[in-house]
Amino acid sequence: HLPFDSWNSVQFHIHSWSEHTIGGEYFNAELHSVHMIESKTTVAATVWGSMISVGAENPVFENYLRGWEKVAADVAATCSGDAPAEEVETAPAEEVETAPA
Repeated sequence: HLPFDSWNSVQFHIHSWSEHTIGGEYFNAELHSVHMIESKTTVAATVWGSMISVGAENPVFENYLRGWEKVAADVAATCSGDAPAEEVETAPAEEVETAPA
Protein backbone atom coordinates (compact mmCIF):
# COMPACT_ATOMS: atom_id res chain seq x y z
CA HIS A 1 0.00 0.00 0.00
CA LEU A 2 1.37 3.41 -0.96
CA PRO A 3 0.83 6.33 1.44
CA PHE A 4 -1.25 8.37 -0.99
CA ASP A 5 -4.93 9.17 -1.24
CA SER A 6 -5.06 10.09 -4.92
CA TRP A 7 -3.09 9.83 -8.15
CA ASN A 8 -2.91 12.57 -10.79
CA SER A 9 -3.47 11.52 -14.39
CA VAL A 10 -0.66 13.24 -16.27
CA GLN A 11 -0.72 11.64 -19.71
CA PHE A 12 -2.45 9.08 -21.87
CA HIS A 13 -1.62 7.50 -25.17
CA ILE A 14 -2.98 4.79 -27.44
CA HIS A 15 -0.90 2.22 -29.29
CA SER A 16 -2.54 1.30 -32.60
CA TRP A 17 -2.17 -2.44 -32.34
CA SER A 18 -1.76 -3.43 -28.79
CA GLU A 19 1.71 -3.39 -27.34
CA HIS A 20 0.94 -6.50 -25.27
CA THR A 21 -1.10 -9.65 -25.86
CA ILE A 22 -3.63 -11.62 -23.82
CA GLY A 23 -3.55 -15.34 -24.52
CA GLY A 24 -1.25 -14.63 -27.47
CA GLU A 25 -3.86 -12.34 -29.07
CA TYR A 26 -3.17 -8.76 -30.16
CA PHE A 27 -5.97 -6.18 -29.93
CA ASN A 28 -6.87 -3.28 -32.25
CA ALA A 29 -5.39 -0.82 -29.76
CA GLU A 30 -4.06 -0.50 -26.23
CA LEU A 31 -4.76 2.52 -24.03
CA HIS A 32 -2.21 3.60 -21.43
CA SER A 33 -3.08 6.16 -18.76
CA VAL A 34 -0.05 7.44 -16.82
CA HIS A 35 -0.52 8.58 -13.22
CA MET A 36 1.94 10.31 -10.87
CA ILE A 37 1.93 11.31 -7.25
CA GLU A 38 4.38 13.09 -4.99
CA SER A 39 4.76 13.30 -1.24
CA LYS A 40 7.52 14.90 0.82
CA THR A 41 9.51 11.67 0.63
CA THR A 42 8.34 9.79 -2.47
CA VAL A 43 7.64 10.26 -6.16
CA ALA A 44 5.72 7.39 -7.72
CA ALA A 45 4.28 6.56 -11.13
CA THR A 46 1.94 3.92 -12.42
CA VAL A 47 0.49 3.09 -15.82
CA TRP A 48 -3.01 1.69 -16.22
CA GLY A 49 -3.53 -0.23 -19.45
CA SER A 50 -6.64 -1.41 -21.24
CA MET A 51 -7.08 -3.37 -24.45
CA ILE A 52 -9.42 -1.92 -27.08
CA SER A 53 -11.33 -3.98 -29.66
CA VAL A 54 -13.35 -2.55 -32.52
CA GLY A 55 -16.98 -3.56 -32.11
CA ALA A 56 -20.31 -2.34 -30.85
CA GLU A 57 -20.52 1.19 -29.47
CA ASN A 58 -19.54 1.38 -25.81
CA PRO A 59 -21.06 4.34 -23.89
CA VAL A 60 -18.30 4.32 -21.25
CA PHE A 61 -15.53 4.45 -23.85
CA GLU A 62 -17.42 7.08 -25.86
CA ASN A 63 -17.44 9.24 -22.71
CA TYR A 64 -13.65 8.91 -22.47
CA LEU A 65 -13.26 9.83 -26.15
CA ARG A 66 -15.36 12.99 -25.74
CA GLY A 67 -13.31 13.97 -22.70
CA TRP A 68 -10.02 13.39 -24.53
CA GLU A 69 -11.21 15.37 -27.53
CA LYS A 70 -12.02 18.30 -25.25
CA VAL A 71 -8.62 18.11 -23.55
CA ALA A 72 -6.85 17.93 -26.93
CA ALA A 73 -8.82 20.93 -28.18
CA ASP A 74 -8.06 22.90 -25.01
CA VAL A 75 -4.35 22.10 -25.27
CA ALA A 76 -4.29 23.03 -28.97
CA ALA A 77 -6.01 26.34 -28.19
CA THR A 78 -3.59 27.07 -25.37
CA CYS A 79 -0.51 26.21 -27.45
CA SER A 80 -1.62 28.17 -30.51
CA GLY A 81 -3.09 31.09 -28.62
CA ASP A 82 -6.36 30.60 -30.49
CA ALA A 83 -9.66 29.52 -29.00
CA PRO A 84 -11.70 27.49 -29.62
CA ALA A 85 -9.45 24.82 -31.14
CA GLU A 86 -10.50 22.53 -33.94
CA GLU A 87 -12.15 19.31 -32.82
CA VAL A 88 -10.16 16.10 -33.01
CA GLU A 89 -11.23 13.75 -35.80
CA THR A 90 -11.40 10.00 -35.17
CA ALA A 91 -11.31 7.32 -37.87
CA PRO A 92 -14.54 5.41 -38.52
CA ALA A 93 -14.41 1.78 -37.32
CA GLU A 94 -14.51 0.46 -40.90
CA GLU A 95 -11.14 2.14 -41.58
CA VAL A 96 -9.40 0.29 -38.75
CA GLU A 97 -7.26 -2.66 -39.88
CA THR A 98 -7.07 -6.09 -38.29
CA ALA A 99 -4.40 -7.18 -35.81
CA PRO A 100 -0.92 -8.13 -37.09
CA ALA A 101 -0.32 -11.81 -37.81
